[in-house]
Amino acid sequence: MHVNGIELRRLWFDQFDLYSEYHRTSTYDDLTFYSSFPLLMRGIHGYRVISGYLFLFRILMKNSQPERVDSVSVPRNLKGELLDTDSIHSVLVRLNGNRSGRIVYVNEGVHSRIEGKVPCLRNRTPGRQYVYDNDALSRLEGGDFKNLRKNVNKFARGDLEIVPYEQSLRNALDDLYVKWCRTGGTKYNVIWDTDLYKNLIGNFGTIRHLIFVVVNRASSEPVGFFDAVPINQSISVGVFRKILPQYNGAAEYCQVFLARRLSEIGCKYLNDGDDADRPGLRDLKSKFHPIHTFDTFAYKLAG
Repeated sequence: MHVNGIELRRLWFDQFDLYSEYHRTSTYDDLTFYSSFPLLMRGIHGYRVISGYLFLFRILMKNSQPERVDSVSVPRNLKGELLDTDSIHSVLVRLNGNRSGRIVYVNEGVHSRIEGKVPCLRNRTPGRQYVYDNDALSRLEGGDFKNLRKNVNKFARGDLEIVPYEQSLRNALDDLYVKWCRTGGTKYNVIWDTDLYKNLIGNFGTIRHLIFVVVNRASSEPVGFFDAVPINQSISVGVFRKILPQYNGAAEYCQVFLARRLSEIGCKYLNDGDDADRPGLRDLKSKFHPIHTFDTFAYKLAG
């Protein structure tokens, strides 16, 4: 793809290793949910290595033509060093031919390092993001985890079974996704992840993607699914956690199950996305006693 004479390559599943290489030192204080590789499989994103820094671009289209190009977070090099914002602005000006480019999905930790150095307006993306310690969530030790421990133990003795996803389950999972949209999804104004679901499930096996399916033992039917994509040795991103609403409390059981699997492979942290400023999601994510919550910022270039 060419934008104002500059070639950008489409970011797709075959570039996961490149993304992981540049993010091998990323921490939960660097990465955001929406700038992580699995979420970049939604919409149109491009990339280019410029002067040793990996630029990830969000490309907004109009009438099948690029209308605006934004930088997804702050570009980093193989040492984990962040590019200065003046250089980012220069690249965006070249791409956009004006001053309308943005830097989007900037972690609060990165924001605190560049605040005051960015000649632009600042906007916060709605909803705080949540990071869990998989080791602590696996053990469920202490008084803080008392209620969660009780609920998880109840479901562990119940009628639900959790199995790894296999391609043979694709049709059943598609049916489950549609069923969830018609039931649990009705509480949301917009179900934003339909294309993302199709892309990730349709390309299962091309990247490291842990997907687990919740099965009702009595009927042998899937009633939920959840997942995680490890970005590097220390942090992973949870994309989906969809359980049919009649299985109230099963989400807690699933999250602890996932924490234990991630802890087993040495992946200590999970970014569980944001709460979209919804009290229900905020309450659910708070049950897992996050070790860190943060806002995500976006910058609009001045001028």
